[in-house]
Amino acid sequence: MSEPVLAVGFPAAAEVGALAVTRASFRCCYPNLCLKVILGYTNEVKIGMSGGPIFNAKGFLIGINCRGKYRDPTFGVYAFEDGSEPTAELLEKMVTFSWVIPISIYLQFASFHLGSYR
Repeated sequence: MSEPVLAVGFPAAAEVGALAVTRASFRCCYPNLCLKVILGYTNEVKIGMSGGPIFNAKGFLIGINCRGKYRDPTFGVYAFEDGSEPTAELLEKMVTFSWVIPISIYLQFASFHLGSYR
């Protein structure tokens, strides 16, 4: 699970309109975190890049940036779908990754809440 990916976005601290493209690779998958499946990756997502696309090496859209590394763990973003919290050991690992919502999860959500995407 170390597929190379590109994350794209407009960091808040950059010049207006400055596009950032960074390389990363996937490192983990948490199947019951908040939105059913969240992928952790090594990218340095900056504030303002949330909502930006994640592309695989073939140029396919595979996800959406949702959270950068080292966010405040008391903010609730690391809670599992059933309301449980990760162990201290697991949380220590989880905060070291940026997070991606897989495009397949987004499409399921959009289809259910907004109608069919086909």
